[in-house]
Amino acid sequence: MSNSPFNDNRSEDTKSGNSPVKDQMGELRRLIIGPEKVQLERLQERLDDPTLHARDISGVLPEAIVLGTKKDNKLVTALMPTVEEIVKASIKKDIRTFVDALFPVIGPAIRKAISETFKQMIQSLNKALEQSFSWQGLKWRMEAIRTGKTFAEVVLVHSLLYRVDQVFLIHRKTGLLLHHVSAEAGAFQEADLVSGMLTAIQDFIRDSFNMESDQTLDTIQIGDVTVWIEQGPAAILACAIRGNAPEDLRIVFRNALENIHLEKGDAMDAFEGDTATFESIRHHLESCLHAQYKEKKRKFSPFFILLLVIIITALGSWAFWSVRNHLRWTEFLEKLDAEPGIVVTIAEKYDGKYHISGLRDPLGRDPAEILARSEMASEKVIYRLEPYQALLPEFILKRAKTILRPPETVLLTLEKGTLIAQGTAPYQWIIDVRKLACAVPGVLRFNERQLIVAELKDLDPPKTVSLTLQDGILTATGPAPHWWIIETRKKVPKISGVVQYDETGLKDSDLLTLAALKGDLEKEVFLFKFNATKYTRGQVEDLNRILNNINHFIDLALTVDRYPYIEVIGHTDTSGTKRHNMELSLQRAEQFRHYLLVGGIEADYVSAVGVGTAEPLRKETTDQDKAWNRSITFRVHLNK
Repeated sequence: MSNSPFNDNRSEDTKSGNSPVKDQMGELRRLIIGPEKVQLERLQERLDDPTLHARDISGVLPEAIVLGTKKDNKLVTALMPTVEEIVKASIKKDIRTFVDALFPVIGPAIRKAISETFKQMIQSLNKALEQSFSWQGLKWRMEAIRTGKTFAEVVLVHSLLYRVDQVFLIHRKTGLLLHHVSAEAGAFQEADLVSGMLTAIQDFIRDSFNMESDQTLDTIQIGDVTVWIEQGPAAILACAIRGNAPEDLRIVFRNALENIHLEKGDAMDAFEGDTATFESIRHHLESCLHAQYKEKKRKFSPFFILLLVIIITALGSWAFWSVRNHLRWTEFLEKLDAEPGIVVTIAEKYDGKYHISGLRDPLGRDPAEILARSEMASEKVIYRLEPYQALLPEFILKRAKTILRPPETVLLTLEKGTLIAQGTAPYQWIIDVRKLACAVPGVLRFNERQLIVAELKDLDPPKTVSLTLQDGILTATGPAPHWWIIETRKKVPKISGVVQYDETGLKDSDLLTLAALKGDLEKEVFLFKFNATKYTRGQVEDLNRILNNINHFIDLALTVDRYPYIEVIGHTDTSGTKRHNMELSLQRAEQFRHYLLVGGIEADYVSAVGVGTAEPLRKETTDQDKAWNRSITFRVHLNK
C-alpha cells in the first residue's frame, strides 16, 4: 500500500531531515514548558496592547485613589493641575454644561457670600461707630491727634494682639517676588521693592557676620513691625506681623511653604521671571493672614442703645400693626360669616393677601361694603365666592320681588312659605303671578285674597264695598251710593279681564236711606190745639225738623231717579160737626203745606188733604186720644 498516509509522512520527514527523536524532544518540551509559555505570551500581549492594559488598570484605579487620598494629600496636590486644566478645557468647550452642573450650588454660595459680606460690613460699621462715639474712641482720637498717628493706627495698637499684614513669596535664587497678599488692600504699593530689600538684608547680614550659605535670617524687627522669614529649597516666605505673634504661627507658615513647594516646585526650579503661574497658590498665602484681637468687656455704647431702641420700636410697631390687622381680619370674618346670604368655607392668608372662599347669594350684600367698614385695604382681600340661593325668608322675599317685579301699589310679604300679595295691580300681572309665584325657590303657596285689580281701583269703590275678581267674574258686595252703582255698571264692561259682573250682594245705600226717611215721615204727627189751624211758638223746632226731613227726602229721591210726592193730611177730633171738621182738617193741611212752600218745597211735590174724622189716629176714649187726633200726618209716595 504505497498510498498510505503514514508512508507519506515518513517520506516527508525523511526528506526534511527531521528524525523521530527530535520530534519526540519537541513534544516533550511542549508538554513541560508549554503552559508557562502561553501565559508569558498572554502577559506580553497585555503589556503590548494599550486597551487590555487600560482595562486592567481601571479595575484597581478607584481603590488606589481612595487609599492614596487617605494616606496624605500628595495625590490631591498632584492631580490638582490636571483637574484644573480639564475644567478649563470643559468650560471652553461647552460652558452651558458647566453652568448646569454648578446651578444647584452657585445660588446658595452667592447667598452665603452676600450674607457673610453684609455681616462683616455690619460688624465693621458697628465697631467703627463704637470706636467713634464711645468714650474710649474719643480718647483714642485725642491720642491720634497728639501723636500724629492715624486714628486707625491708634485703634490697632490698643485693640490688636497681633496681625499678619503682609505675606511675600520670594524666589530664593533670584530674590524676585513670586506672589504677595495683604490683609488690607494697598498697604504696600511696591511689593517687589520690599522683597528685594529683604533679600539684600539677608545677603548683607550673611556677608557681615561670615555666616554659612545654609544659615538664614529668621526674624527682622522694623519699628512695630516684625518680619518672620521661613526658608524653603526654592522659595522664601516672609510675613510682616504687627504685635506679638505666638511661635505656633510659624507652623502655619511652614505648612503653607511646604504646600507651595509641593505644587509649584518644578515651576520655581524653572523660574525665569514669569510670575503668572503662581497665581494659583494665592490661597496658601492668604491662609497665613492670621489676626487676634484683645478681648474686651462688652459695653453698651450709645449707638447700641439707640439701635436697640430702634429695633424694639420697629418690633413694637410691627407687632401693633400685625395684631391690629389680625383683629380687623378676625372681626371682618365674623361679620362676613354672620351676614345672611354669605357662607365662608375657607379663609386663609398667603402671598401677603387674604383669600376667602365660599358661597354668596347674588341678592346678598356685597362683601366689599362690609370690608369698607372694617378699615381693611380692599386690594389685600381676594374673594372666590360661588353663587347659590339662600332659603332664608328675607332672601325668598327678595327673590320673589326680583322675579315677579310687583308694581309699587303691591306689597309682598312672606309667612311660613306663603307669599301674600296686598294692594292693587294690573289684571295681566295678577294672571302672570299666579303662574310664577310658586316657581320662586322657597315659595310654597300664593295668597292673593287681598290683591285688587288695578282697573277695579279706578272704580273708586266706597269703603263699604268689597270687589273681588275670580275667573273673570267681578263680584261687588256691601252697601254703596246709588250713583256709584249706576256708574260702576257703565264702567265694568270696559275693564279687561271682567267677563261677568255680579252685584247681587250690592245694596243701594241711598234707596235704603230713602226708605228709612219715608218711614220716618209717615210716622210724624204734628198736633194742633182745639179748633186751631196754626202752630204755636213752641212747635217751631218740630216744624223745622219736619221741613228739613222733607227737603232731604225729596233731594235723595231725585238722586235715585224717583219722583217724590207727599200728601199733607189734616185730622180733627169728633167734637164738631162733620162739615166743620172737614173744613178744619183741610185748613190745617193747607196751613202746613203753605209753611212747606215758604220753606222751599216745590208745590209739585206736596199737596194738602183734609179727612176730618174719617181717618182717626186713635180711638177717642180719653182727652189725650182726642188731642192726638187734632193733628197733621203725611202720606209719602215714590214713583219711578
